[in-house]
Amino acid sequence: MKRFLLLGLASISFLQISAQQKELEAQVEKMNSLLEMVSTFYVDTPGMEKLVEDAIVGLLDDLDPHSAYISSKEVKKMNEPLVGEFEGIGVQFNIHEDTILVVSP
Repeated sequence: MKRFLLLGLASISFLQISAQQKELEAQVEKMNSLLEMVSTFYVDTPGMEKLVEDAIVGLLDDLDPHSAYISSKEVKKMNEPLVGEFEGIGVQFNIHEDTILVVSP
């Protein structure tokens, strides 16, 4: 009996995941169709990379204030100061409001 129950639960879980996957694929196909139509029928030649990046930014902006997209160019620019060696006094700290708190000396 337990085997049948377990098999039934596994089947329901699989069907639910499958339905979610189909919905995701349908939405991705919608976006793909839109990009193809813009590429084919738009009067000018659009910059597809910029269109896609702007769409990603718009999508994430709609979620919450903590979700953001950072392009590969921006990531490289942000990481440039982090390349190389660091020297200091070995203190770990946190910033709380306008105060620096030493966590470990």
